[in-house]
Formats: sequence, structure tokens, C-alpha cells
Amino acid sequence: MWAAEVGPGRDIRVKGGLVLIEGAPVPDVVLDPADGRQLWRSPGTTTKQVRLFDDVVLISYDSETVMLERKTGAELWRTPEVVTVQEGTLVQEGSGRTWSVPDPRTGVAKWATARDEFSNATVAAKLVLITQDQDGPGDTVTAYDLVTGAQG
Repeated sequence: MWAAEVGPGRDIRVKGGLVLIEGAPVPDVVLDPADGRQLWRSPGTTTKQVRLFDDVVLISYDSETVMLERKTGAELWRTPEVVTVQEGTLVQEGSGRTWSVPDPRTGVAKWATARDEFSNATVAAKLVLITQDQDGPGDTVTAYDLVTGAQG
């Protein structure tokens, strides 16, 4: 067995074969569950969300989202935009008024669609459902194919 010093006021989570030690004011730490050795530290201190996605780790900070290689912590890409993991899919809310489904390793959009200011995206049943708040009673929901982005 093993023991590791993690500092005060820290949250400990085990996800995807990694031990995540989270909590400000110091960077998040990722430990190997087999021996407790530190694998890597996150590049920031004010983490809002840590999510595992395939072989990458998504870390959301106050002003950006960073994708890191799961085993080494090497940065793959970063964006000032909000990226979430829903039903095993990355969804990016673009500041340029778009919704997109980015590739987890490159950040390049597999597909994107325009969005209005007051909209929301939800992944369900192999679809991306985008709700749009319209003036008056006529709000809309539009379904897009998760893989291709085809409207249908």
C-alpha cells in the first residue's frame, strides 16, 4: 500500500484508473492508484471541472478549457470557450455564436452549427438537441445527428 501528501482541503476522486486530487489554491494533482506516485499536475489553480474523456482529461477553469493527455498531463489544446462532456461527447459553446462537436485530441470541430445568444445544447439518443429561446411563446428545439451534424 502507499500514502501521499496532498495538502489541506482537497477533494479526492478516482476516475478512469487515475486518482484526482482537486482543490484550490494549488494545482490539481493526478496520482497513479497502483503506487501513489504523482503522474502530473494541472496547469492552473482555479479548477471548476475535471472530466475524463477517452484518453484525455478535460479541465475547465474560470476563463478557459484545457485538454490534457491522460497519462502524461501534456497539453493537447486549449480554448477560451466552454466545453462540456455530455453522454460521452464533447460539446463546445463557441463565442462566435456556434455549437460544435470538437475532436478530443485536436480541438478541431467535427461539425458546427450557428447558434443564437439564448440557446442550450443537450446530447441524448445519438442526437445533439439545441433549444432556442425565441421572443414570445415560440421556443424551438432542433435535432442534429451526433456524428455528422446533419439536421433532421
